[in-house]
Amino acid sequence: MRVVFFVGEGEEPVEDDVVVVRGVPDDYAHLPAKVLGFFRQMLAEDDFGWLFKCDDDTYVALDRLRDLAGKGYDHVGDAAFMPGRRAASGGAGYLLSRRLVECLVADETLPATGAEDLIISGAAAVLCGGRFLATPRLCHHAKRYPRRDNDVVTSHWLDPRRMRAVHALCRAEPWHVMTISHAHWQDQVELHEDGTFARLSCDDGGTWDVDAHGNVHLRWFDYPADKIDLGEPRSGPERIVVRLQGGLGNQMFQYAAGLSLARRCGLPLEACWHEVSRGFALERFGVALVPSPAAGDCETFLVDDYVEGAEGHLRHHAARMNGGVVFMDGHFQNERLFADAAGEVAEFFLATFVPRATAVPDGYTPVGVHVRRGDFVNHPLHDLCGPGYYLAALERMRGLVERPWFLVVSDDPSWCREHLAAAADVQVMAPADLFTDFEILLGCAAHVISNSTFGWWAAWLAEHVRGGESHLVIGPDRFLRGRPWEILPERWLRLCPETPVPAPPPEVVPRMEEDFAWAPRLTPLHATWRDSMVEQGLAGTELPSINLAISSDEKGLGVNATLLHSIVRRTVHPVHLRCYCRGFEPESFHVRNLLVEFIRVDVDRGGYYPWWSHACSFDRLQVIHDHPAHWDRCWIMDHDQIATTDLARAYFEPFEGQLVQACAFGYKLRNACPLPEDLAALGDYDFYKMGPLLHLQEMRDDTWSRLLDLHARIGRDEQKSLVAATRGRLKVMDDRWNRIVYNGDLDKCYQRLFPEVVRPEREWYENYGILHYTGGPKPWWDASVENKPKKKERAWFKEYATWGQLRSGDWAVPEGCEVLEPAVAGW
Repeated sequence: MRVVFFVGEGEEPVEDDVVVVRGVPDDYAHLPAKVLGFFRQMLAEDDFGWLFKCDDDTYVALDRLRDLAGKGYDHVGDAAFMPGRRAASGGAGYLLSRRLVECLVADETLPATGAEDLIISGAAAVLCGGRFLATPRLCHHAKRYPRRDNDVVTSHWLDPRRMRAVHALCRAEPWHVMTISHAHWQDQVELHEDGTFARLSCDDGGTWDVDAHGNVHLRWFDYPADKIDLGEPRSGPERIVVRLQGGLGNQMFQYAAGLSLARRCGLPLEACWHEVSRGFALERFGVALVPSPAAGDCETFLVDDYVEGAEGHLRHHAARMNGGVVFMDGHFQNERLFADAAGEVAEFFLATFVPRATAVPDGYTPVGVHVRRGDFVNHPLHDLCGPGYYLAALERMRGLVERPWFLVVSDDPSWCREHLAAAADVQVMAPADLFTDFEILLGCAAHVISNSTFGWWAAWLAEHVRGGESHLVIGPDRFLRGRPWEILPERWLRLCPETPVPAPPPEVVPRMEEDFAWAPRLTPLHATWRDSMVEQGLAGTELPSINLAISSDEKGLGVNATLLHSIVRRTVHPVHLRCYCRGFEPESFHVRNLLVEFIRVDVDRGGYYPWWSHACSFDRLQVIHDHPAHWDRCWIMDHDQIATTDLARAYFEPFEGQLVQACAFGYKLRNACPLPEDLAALGDYDFYKMGPLLHLQEMRDDTWSRLLDLHARIGRDEQKSLVAATRGRLKVMDDRWNRIVYNGDLDKCYQRLFPEVVRPEREWYENYGILHYTGGPKPWWDASVENKPKKKERAWFKEYATWGQLRSGDWAVPEGCEVLEPAVAGW
């Protein structure tokens, strides 16, 4: 059996088992093309009989895969998705015979972009004549996973920590099995040496540790933590001694890890000194030094030197500590090592550190920037952040923080003045002592840090100074010899330390009266547009406009013309569209009652985009930040929607004190995506469909920055970020304003809506609302391909239009359409 990881172009392999698929970009949009390219390479170089494809966040019990192959099927997928949509989950993984892989590669009609599992597995289901196996042994979620006592093969949506835990539960014998009586259950629980546990009667599990009083702490993956009292306390060691070494930041990590372990075990903490280090910095905090313990006095040694998995390392040894001294010698650079005592750690250091308020211009927000150079410049191990990293981080902060003023603290201020101080909002601080520099950073509202523990601690403690309030931090993603800097919390943003210096910005033409911040080259189109309508004598000139926002990449722009055509030809109102274009910018235009502004977007906001989404999907939400001053509301639209009635019927409805009008799914945000622990309260918000009407006038100034922060932290697509950022202030719209057409089938959609009603003679959807062809297949996909629609979808193709047609003003009110007149609507 051969295991291969494959990537697209732009990623160069660092291991022998990584294959680069040439000619295909390494992004989610081109995943189908990347998979097919990988299939071609494997057919050419490997004489395999079966091929199994899954995602990189999937755990696979490789020795169990063979059981699924060769049972009279050419295609094997999961039991959750396969029977209903006839396509497997790409996360759970799917198994293909060589014959089927050859057929897929030969089919040149398969799309290069889109939902990979629907396209590849869906086509395979057709090619194999419907003879596929849907098995529960392939699991598309993390609730079930391979264990020694089951036959599950895969589990999906596992982060690295959970994947290591699943591997232990699948492969390793437990260190101990005990019976636990819980308030809600009684069961045997297996404990593993790496700190993993699981109940034997189900797949619930997590991580564990034991304190000196015999209490087992169970930290579940999916539930709140528990403490189980096992009864009799047991004898433990006498004290914990941590060896301090390195600079201030290193010593703070070492003492914090020791303090957490001491509190967990109920033991006194002492500190000794490593004589070759730079200087004892914690004396200022009242830490006294004791002599280093003799080797014969130490019953337990805890050694950590940037070791991955150190959290489990400490937990495992804490459960076995006997008499004598526990000696901690290492760096212990990980927030997780003192997470259970984070409040006490922050209180200990903040009793001495006092945030220093540095004067900045009125109306500006102080942002601390720590630039570490000094001994890093020629260091053989440490990565050095270059000027491109800092300039990119400052520019990103300018998009996240309102009017930032950057205070640069460094051990090399002359380098900072040369490379970073050209902008008017950057102030390089004069050299000061170590503690003054730290307190300047501590007094800032957001931070850009280097790969130094000094800046890390200033940013981390500043979070606690602000009482857990959302705090923006940008740090480098690498530390030693290109290795990931794992101590950066997931809630902080990351940039490559070798980011190139950005090119100088293009010359900016003075802006128009209204603030089109992202399109400075636009002329005031809205003024000439209204003048033009007056000259033409068109109706509705004095009516308020229907304002829309969409976004697209260059390949998908054409589909949006059909959406816009369906809207503009059904209303007497002016229609004003802002189309945010990722990486390109067509010429804006106005004709009849239509104004279209194309706005180029190049900014990289990071975040994780699943297969159903794309980076450009977020761009349309930029309208929250840069909308024209006269816009009080805006309808966010999807490219796979069409209007079948006048949008004025819903567009001008009052918001009744809410920020959003949208169609609700009927469940909460917590049911749609996992949330960080400190954002758990957001899970109570109603989850709504994408395509909402936004009350721009009522959105506070911080809505945009809050949205960017949540987008980075939640790590999902823009829909979930928007639900979280709008704070649950939702007015629910009738579902007719976002009616999902399941599998692109209007007749089935009608049957779901009206199961007892005979279909009327006229098309039921006329004058209905908005149809949304979410998922697949899309109505514009090639109807000649077997796994695509068998016939043209009638409603969408009736609205079909091109941008050329719209630019020429070539549209007419469709027959039978009920366009609202102003008198009827009450304007």
